[in-house]
Amino acid sequence: MWLPAARGLVEDLAAMAHEHADAAMLARTHGQPATPTTLGKEMAVLAHSLRRQVRRVEATEYLGKINGATGTSARTSSPCPAPTGRPWGAASSSTWA
Repeated sequence: MWLPAARGLVEDLAAMAHEHADAAMLARTHGQPATPTTLGKEMAVLAHSLRRQVRRVEATEYLGKINGATGTSARTSSPCPAPTGRPWGAASSSTWA
């Protein structure tokens, strides 16, 4: 659901990198002034990093099971009676039995 928005953000950053390719700025290293760079270069680096992460998410295979620890649906019902005497999941009163 958020992947299309992330792809759009990457494209917007890439466009801004071209737009600001000549805008000089002071880079920082550990909070200290460092070698001058351009805003466009920094945006391009961010766009590249984000694009790489988006590709990794797209390539990920998500696996899972929702029917018990071993996938056998063994715990979809209880082997013991409910403490109230009613079956599990049956409507209950507002008081404990």
